[in-house]
Amino acid sequence: MINIYLCDDNKMFIGYFRKELEQILKKLQLDYVIDCFYSGESLINELSDNLPLSAYKLSPDFVFMDVLMNEINGIEAAQQLRSLNCTAEIVFLSSTKDFVFSSFDVQPLNYLIKNEYTKDQLSSIFFKTNHSTTIEPEHCLHLTVGSKLMSLPYRTILYFEVCRHKVTFHTVNHDSYSLSGNLKDFSEEFRVQNFVQIYQSYMVNLAFIKMLTPRAVLLHEDISLPLGRTYSADVKSAYLEYITQ
Repeated sequence: MINIYLCDDNKMFIGYFRKELEQILKKLQLDYVIDCFYSGESLINELSDNLPLSAYKLSPDFVFMDVLMNEINGIEAAQQLRSLNCTAEIVFLSSTKDFVFSSFDVQPLNYLIKNEYTKDQLSSIFFKTNHSTTIEPEHCLHLTVGSKLMSLPYRTILYFEVCRHKVTFHTVNHDSYSLSGNLKDFSEEFRVQNFVQIYQSYMVNLAFIKMLTPRAVLLHEDISLPLGRTYSADVKSAYLEYITQ
């Protein structure tokens, strides 16, 4: 069962968006529950009243939230959700891309532009997460480590680095795998899988970027990597495309 929260102060939009989601979820044959909230405050109050979240059997799996709301805006509400230890996948809805980079620290799954998103985009949201557990062969990096053949899912790789003709892949499970090579051997393959080059010897998974500073990229679990000045514009552009696709 997937529990979904919709939060927008425009009741007409929520009604329309809910119908779209229900059509997609039924087509995907997913069981679901949808609750609607018409302000950031009402959403926060719902979760606050049911703490601890671990004991609340209907804590949300997905929160679709408008950015521009009265009183508490969507990003402020999302920050409060995270402070309540809410681990739901957050998808922002907005009429503008202006707040994409302001949403970094809550790690949204996606940022959709109202009146521009497609049904395919909505469908893909439910396959970006562990709610879809199938890993297709073409979505894995196949490599030989020692005498073992491995298939490493791209979605589990935080970043990889190159040092002295050795490529090391770092995963979300704190594992590292190394093999001989250079960045050019993998750069094209990984760009297709939503990785971006941030420095001469680093490529990172766009899904795990938490923050950009003028000199660094902050990843999942506060991993800080250098951001080259010549790569900064490309990194911002790649992230914007990724989060709104």
